[in-house]
Amino acid sequence: MRHTLAALGLLVMVAGVQPASGQTVSLAGHWKLNTAESDNPQEKLDAVTSAAPTVNTGYASRPQRVGAGRISGEQRGEGRSGPRSLPRADFGRIMRPAALITIEQNDTVLTIRDDQGVPQVLYLDGRKFEEPVGGAEPKQTTAKWKDGKLTVERKLGGIGSIREVLTLDPEKRRLVIEAKLTSPDIGKTVEIKRVYDAGS
Repeated sequence: MRHTLAALGLLVMVAGVQPASGQTVSLAGHWKLNTAESDNPQEKLDAVTSAAPTVNTGYASRPQRVGAGRISGEQRGEGRSGPRSLPRADFGRIMRPAALITIEQNDTVLTIRDDQGVPQVLYLDGRKFEEPVGGAEPKQTTAKWKDGKLTVERKLGGIGSIREVLTLDPEKRRLVIEAKLTSPDIGKTVEIKRVYDAGS
């Protein structure tokens, strides 16, 4: 009787693990950027930064300090409409998306390759993966499946964070990547959508 109960308990434990793996979707393949369906990253960034508050007092339209000690129109040498770019390669990959990407995937790892640099390796078991980046804080990346979507969180230390949700549209044979970028340089969240069509 004890052996039977133990066996049933083991089956329940195994069954409890199944839904998580059952949510996994294969994103593997070659994908080509659909620029018509994707957001223009620079336009999205400009829309957020141009709405940033500016304070001008006195005789001239001299830039004044706004927000957390920043100076309107003088953020890292950018123009008066706000920052024109975001730092580090992680932001650059979204601001200047690759025209072609290749995704390789197995039960535990997903790798995204393009012609812009080092491949992105994502561990699909939800573990926190840390990479040294030369600063005081390492970059932390986690990837988790939920409801058939892969959510990737990147904490980039003092320069901000990136949250991406990868969704497969099997009917249109499209991969949709919705990104949310936060950075103290802009003080707001920028949302950018990239759409990739299945390639040959």
